[in-house]
Amino acid sequence: MCHLSYCAGYDSCVITEEKGNQYKGECLFLRALTYHNLMIHYALPYNVEGNNNYGMPIYTKAVNDPSQLAEQQSTGRSTVKDTYDQILSDLNNAEPCHSFRFLQRQSRIYILHSE
Repeated sequence: MCHLSYCAGYDSCVITEEKGNQYKGECLFLRALTYHNLMIHYALPYNVEGNNNYGMPIYTKAVNDPSQLAEQQSTGRSTVKDTYDQILSDLNNAEPCHSFRFLQRQSRIYILHSE
């Protein structure tokens, strides 16, 4: 289920919850697509022997303050499996949030075939 809690405790928001959920879904979809493209260009295929530690650094938290930057910069590369798990998680979480289901299905099929 897609639910945003950015308006908790406020009487009104600048955007509707429906529009906020759409934006969240689009962001998750774009992050999955971006990680997939990075994996294509900067990692070996999934089943290559000795390729376990060459995934992408996984960033899931926004940096809103310069003090948080050092923590994000110290994030190392994850495994290939962890990266693909994050991609699939983002696609699954994006699906109930917005109306681009066709693009998500096509991308999910493409990603699964690339493994």
